Amino acid sequence: MAVADRSTGKFGAAFRGHVGPVYQMSWSADSRLLLSGSRDSTLKVWDIRTRKLKQDLPGHSDEVFSVDWSPNGEKVASGGKDKVLKLWMG
Repeated sequence: MAVADRSTGKFGAAFRGHVGPVYQMSWSADSRLLLSGSRDSTLKVWDIRTRKLKQDLPGHSDEVFSVDWSPNGEKVASGGKDKVLKLWMG
């Protein structure tokens, strides 16, 4: 997964970990973490400063199409092809 600098459009960082295409990403409210959901049925939480995987969240039985943070950043929600909505506690 590649992230570009929004102000310049230039390549910013690469994050490797998913084994399938990433369908959606969501920034935490403080922009320190990035959440991604993928065809590989997992969510991943990335630390932007270190560019490392902070947390791997397996649990869906099929592709993850939608991910988002709670307003306070303590939970994430995901939904996918398995027709399941999951709420993950930090």
